[in-house]
Amino acid sequence: SKEEEVSKGKYVEAYAKYKLGESTRPLFDAFLMGLSFVVDRSIVQIYSEEEFELALCGLQEINVDEWQRSTVYQGWTDEGPLTKDSSLAAWFWTYVRSLSRESKALLLKFCTGSSSVPPDGFDHLFGLYGEQRFTLVGLGLGQDDRLPSASTCFN
Repeated sequence: SKEEEVSKGKYVEAYAKYKLGESTRPLFDAFLMGLSFVVDRSIVQIYSEEEFELALCGLQEINVDEWQRSTVYQGWTDEGPLTKDSSLAAWFWTYVRSLSRESKALLLKFCTGSSSVPPDGFDHLFGLYGEQRFTLVGLGLGQDDRLPSASTCFN
């Protein structure tokens, strides 16, 4: 019935509000109190969450060798199957190595939705279905006019 649907909607809304806000409030308040001993609260309020993370943690050094070692290769190129030894893969990793620290972080964010590497390394990138390694995909023959794309919705 219509009343049941309205009740279900109200329940889901109330549950989400509790899980995303009220249940974590004591932890968040404790964190803010501890942080206020170190940093004046008025300073924290001027930052977005990304800016605050950068100010607090700085830019992480991204180990491109580890990133490359952890990558999965799929799809096809004009040469055949995309592999770690394909010229397209070699070009990609040469390009990544040429980037500044900030640009590597931006590339990682474009590709994964996060500008930092998990504490356990690239083998432990997390996606919608759990750990999901970085994947470089060849789009096949005749697809060289496409712009780069990324699957960041799963992060």
